[in-house]
Amino acid sequence: MPYLTIGESRIYYEQHGEGPNLVLLHGVGGNHASWFAQIAGLSHRYRLTTVDFRGFGNSSDVEQAGREGFAGDLVTIWRELQLDGAVLVGSRWAVVPPWLLQPSTGRACAHWW
Repeated sequence: MPYLTIGESRIYYEQHGEGPNLVLLHGVGGNHASWFAQIAGLSHRYRLTTVDFRGFGNSSDVEQAGREGFAGDLVTIWRELQLDGAVLVGSRWAVVPPWLLQPSTGRACAHWW
């Protein structure tokens, strides 16, 4: 299973397909598997990255940072997985508003529903 270590926590992610980058963000109570139908339908055209935010799914939250750590974790994942130019896609209950990332990544975010 692919993980990134951030601080003392391990953050789980998956990547599927090839093509332009889409990062799929789960909502509160969800995890990477929330996107299984979209992965099946889009992985032939896009490189899809799903993440379990700290404390959700397969990710730990050793530091007990909770929601305060989500945006920083995503910036680290963005850099480590070389997701420049990616489009963020989140469920309407996604845990990180995309505008939090804009100053760190230098990119505006496109889709949120």
